[in-house]
Amino acid sequence: MRIKGTMAVVAATAVFGLIGSAGAQAPAKAKSNGGQCFMSNEWHGWRATADNKAMYLHVGVNQIWRADFSDECNELSEPNAHLVTTFYGGGSVCNALDLNVKVSNGMGFAVPCIVSKLTKLSDAEVEAIPKKDRP
Repeated sequence: MRIKGTMAVVAATAVFGLIGSAGAQAPAKAKSNGGQCFMSNEWHGWRATADNKAMYLHVGVNQIWRADFSDECNELSEPNAHLVTTFYGGGSVCNALDLNVKVSNGMGFAVPCIVSKLTKLSDAEVEAIPKKDRP
């Protein structure tokens, strides 16, 4: 009987060990952007691309991120456009699912713009953006 009890303890320890290690790895899997994230309160400005299929986000002191949309978001180019955003990453934005973007012109309801991809741009990619198009 003592062996069965010991085996049960060993088996339970192994199961809890697996659960614990899976839980410890979960945040790393959530960061599908190569482990790069920003906090929502670090986002200071934005500018839509000319084709309204993406927008550039000014984050922190000198980071630029690109949020690509699943379709054109023409409301971004309206004169009084402003964003209505919800963050689903607990304040940490790591991938497209963490960022819910809607655009309002202040005259009606906010139109959703579905973010399909979120990318932190390299210095070279930022330099390739014309200055007038940067956030």
